[in-house]
Amino acid sequence: MEQEKEILKRDNITLEIEINNLRETIEKIENEYGNGLNLEKEIYQIIENAKAENDENKANFYMQNVLEPLERRLYDIKQMALIKEQSALAFEIIRRNNSEIIRNLERIKNVTIVALNTAVIVAKSLYNQKIVLNKISMLEKGTGNLIQGTANVLKEQSKEIAKDSNPEILLKSAFNKAFEALSGAKEENRKSLPENETKIIELKKMGESYE
Repeated sequence: MEQEKEILKRDNITLEIEINNLRETIEKIENEYGNGLNLEKEIYQIIENAKAENDENKANFYMQNVLEPLERRLYDIKQMALIKEQSALAFEIIRRNNSEIIRNLERIKNVTIVALNTAVIVAKSLYNQKIVLNKISMLEKGTGNLIQGTANVLKEQSKEIAKDSNPEILLKSAFNKAFEALSGAKEENRKSLPENETKIIELKKMGESYE
């Protein structure tokens, strides 16, 4: 892009020189055309005076040998001036277009650089974000698995603890053992009552004999 811009700049320098040369040429042509018009008026006046003096030879001479060539010359000068003006206008349009293209190239260059820099920064940031998000995802997954595993262990242990330390179960077991002990004691008392009664009778008899 820099090479194309430099080419256009050099073209504009050449065009500027040509435009200045054309303007100088046009100015000279216009001066010559103006002088020719003044000369034409003088010749017309000479011819009119000759006709007024009935000098047809003089009038025809000036008309054919001076006025007509002068008019052809003025016509050529006029055409040349128009061509030069058109050339200068065309060169000026090209020069302005080149200048506008150069400005567009500079603007495109600046915008492109900014766009590329932005694209690089955005791409790098997105890549970094992706890495961080992947790490976060891995950490969340690992943490989730750890929490889930810990929760499962706690749940199982809680079940065991609840089963082993349930007050209702413990009280029921204690009462059952107590009732078993009472029942055993009652049964022993029931079995030992006849023996005790016999011993009491024997003791009573022994007491009466000592009296």
